[in-house]
Amino acid sequence: MGEARKAGNARRPKETGETVRQRITALLEEEGRPMSAYEISGLAGIPEKEVYGHLEHIQKSLNKSDRRFVVTPAGCKSCGFVFKKR
Repeated sequence: MGEARKAGNARRPKETGETVRQRITALLEEEGRPMSAYEISGLAGIPEKEVYGHLEHIQKSLNKSDRRFVVTPAGCKSCGFVFKKR
């Protein structure tokens, strides 16, 4: 079992018939704060590596609406290095 699955055990997605992308969008709106892919994977109950593809599609969809989607590059908490290509 991956780390993302362990993190998501506390709050599993409700069986509401919503898609994974709808659930991720709702999570981002509910939290109202920046979230890492790891956090999103745990709350949405999906592997972390799947989050990135979903976020790309969510971003494209939101760009067509009046809502804003901001992606912040990953960075090292110790030295402040920013991974711009990730």
